Amino acid sequence: MVRNSANKVARWRPLLAAVAVAVATAGAAPVSPRIDTGFSPGATPHEQILHVEADFGAVDHELCRVLCDLTRYPGLHPWIAESYRLSTDPDNGTQQVFVILDLPWPAGRQWARLEVEQFGGHTLAWRQIEGSFKKLNGTLIVRNQDGHVRLSYWAVIDVGLPNIATRPVMEHFAREFLRAAYEAARQGAVGGAAVPLRVAVGE
Repeated sequence: MVRNSANKVARWRPLLAAVAVAVATAGAAPVSPRIDTGFSPGATPHEQILHVEADFGAVDHELCRVLCDLTRYPGLHPWIAESYRLSTDPDNGTQQVFVILDLPWPAGRQWARLEVEQFGGHTLAWRQIEGSFKKLNGTLIVRNQDGHVRLSYWAVIDVGLPNIATRPVMEHFAREFLRAAYEAARQGAVGGAAVPLRVAVGE
């Protein structure tokens, strides 16, 4: 009977170990962020509004460090060819940023000079001043909720092409970019390359 009990314990040991690991990591950041996307029609036939809601787990303030350093965006996604600051208003901190995107066909290469503003320490808003897009405006809000960093993102996008051709590209870009930002935030949280903090997580 003792031998049978020992055999039963041995058989159950891998499962018990897995349960212990799951309990120990229950409050940690997920293996990958949960990203939900959707679209709604804009004011013109080619204009669309991209909505994104994401849960990044317990990555704390590192995600803000990554998302608010626009000069590092080319390192987060291969479609971002260039992203650099042109100027910063010394009075209100508003930035002008130049961006070049190499999107898949049929959109191809696009460029924009953006005005980027920060509000309340946890919100970014941008609008195209000039560029190849018909419209490129957006808002990004990062907040701390129940110990998780959550993101809400809206972007009004018009590339001048039918939505049926551009929606898959925009959705793919948003998901891959945010996953890359999440990985960069995790690396920063464990001692990776420091990114200047420009915005705090809103409570």
